[in-house]
Amino acid sequence: MARTDETWFETGELEGKRYRNLSKFFRTEYSVSLDFVSARWPAWSRKERSRFAAAFAARSKLVEGDQYILDFLMENGDNEVGGLIAHLIAREYPDRDRALKFLLSRVKKRDLPLASYYQALSTLASPQCVQELKEALVGHRLYVQEHRSLRWWRTWKDTLMYLDYLSCSATLFRLTGEEEYRANLKAMLEHRNKPVRQMARAVAMSSGIAV
Repeated sequence: MARTDETWFETGELEGKRYRNLSKFFRTEYSVSLDFVSARWPAWSRKERSRFAAAFAARSKLVEGDQYILDFLMENGDNEVGGLIAHLIAREYPDRDRALKFLLSRVKKRDLPLASYYQALSTLASPQCVQELKEALVGHRLYVQEHRSLRWWRTWKDTLMYLDYLSCSATLFRLTGEEEYRANLKAMLEHRNKPVRQMARAVAMSSGIAV
């Protein structure tokens, strides 16, 4: 049943737990049409677009009409929207070649942050992305080498840059098995800044990499 409201979150239960901001798209019976989204997209602010993408990305399985919405978001969304739906694309988009092409196209643009795209590429597990990831890692490594500590006046941006470096390394290790990429994660476990150490461990754990 199509909905026509623009409130994408609600209070509800998931796996026995109650949440105040649960995406309505967790419910398979909840849907919106492509006509609805495309008609309102031009009037939505960047924040509203991202909020819709974040809610829609909560789909566990695509239902009828969802692929058209994903196509629209892939074609019209900015880097933030693309990052929000990257995992859903990697898991559920039926055309795996197009999914790979989309994710790699965003990596090639180097519009930061890119961690969500790297994590999605890890899910796709396609060897075709290895060379592009290696090239991206060069830039991330350079940033890390030039900024060995998080700067208090731009901690958030530096943290995201480290997350990109860690996520790219983790995906390359999962795709190639080459120890140099796991070594990147291990080295960050000894970083002088606690947030970086915590990120390194979280990325390794979420990627199933023993460090």
